[in-house]
Amino acid sequence: MEREQQNQRPHSTVTVEVDPWREEIDEVLAPLIRQIWIAGIETVMSCQETEPGIAWIEFPGVEALFRFLNLVTRYESGVDTLYNRIRYQLTGSMSAPVWEYQLNLMDIFEGQEEQTSDGLTCFEATVGVYFPVTDIPVLLQRLQAFNDAA
Repeated sequence: MEREQQNQRPHSTVTVEVDPWREEIDEVLAPLIRQIWIAGIETVMSCQETEPGIAWIEFPGVEALFRFLNLVTRYESGVDTLYNRIRYQLTGSMSAPVWEYQLNLMDIFEGQEEQTSDGLTCFEATVGVYFPVTDIPVLLQRLQAFNDAA
């Protein structure tokens, strides 16, 4: 509890380090983030539960998200499969939660002299993925298998 108060985070964290990245990561997500980094995929932020039962990982762009998705997704038929929930195609009544994606724009010139003096902007986008915490074990297993084979 003391560590939570010190770093102002709502969840217990652990230090994850995979060169060149080092960060305090929520405890439940730490093994998954470690495997994502070992696979060479950068992340920006994460939270093990942004709302009850839903985890979130922010990637620096769609390329990083696509690399992650291509490593953890396998084609499976059926309405409630991980594959169908990741791509969220309405193929019947789903009982399991779907994955959601959010594009977030940032102006990297915000507050900089270039913007204030010349009116310039420089937009970049990050993309967040929200997914059920219950999917973490299979995601971790698939990333570990990829990293072990690499």
